[in-house]
Amino acid sequence: MIEEAGISTIQVSLMPYILERLLVPRAVAVENPFGFTLGKPGDKEGQMQIIRETLKAAITIETPGTVVELPYRWVREKTDDPEWYDGKYFKPPE
Repeated sequence: MIEEAGISTIQVSLMPYILERLLVPRAVAVENPFGFTLGKPGDKEGQMQIIRETLKAAITIETPGTVVELPYRWVREKTDDPEWYDGKYFKPPE
């Protein structure tokens, strides 16, 4: 209903392959762990970059269902970090 009223919406996703099946109006994807969609806590500049890119995509995406993959990737800092830090859910299961 929001889109029908002329208000653009955009989704930020950690699992873009699901959005491609749902045909959301427009979306961006980031390869971050669950719970950290905009990046690491305290990384204000990194979080703002994702927000800026998302707002830019909201304006520039013209084709419904388009998912733009943003170039931001979570970097595991320790080898004992949980395995979901490495983006294993970003791509569809094989």
